[in-house]
Amino acid sequence: MALAKPGDPDAGKNGVDRIYLPGRREPVVLDPADPVIHLIQRIRDESHRFAVTYYRKLHTRDTLTSRLKEIKGIGKTRTLSLLRHFGSLERVRRASLKDLAQAPSMNLDAASRVFNILRQEAGLTK
Repeated sequence: MALAKPGDPDAGKNGVDRIYLPGRREPVVLDPADPVIHLIQRIRDESHRFAVTYYRKLHTRDTLTSRLKEIKGIGKTRTLSLLRHFGSLERVRRASLKDLAQAPSMNLDAASRVFNILRQEAGLTK
């Protein structure tokens, strides 16, 4: 099954969604007041929201992991270790130098580089 929004951009909220079913050439058009179409629209909207949220999270993770890997002495192993240890990218950013140094596979020198660069990027230090 596929739900298609109105093809005419000028239709706006007045346009009618069309439902395409397998094996049928013509779409099924339900009355806009029909509760079934509202349910299908909510399912569509929620699946889009879920996909966009997932994509943003993935993009943010990829951006920070790429940035972490660019730091001297921080490769794939340490990047993954930091993410596993802190649970999120934001927590890595907020971690203290001491906390970073205590993470698995980290040492004070590597933690110091991560800490200084992430704080600098966040505008917290000069």
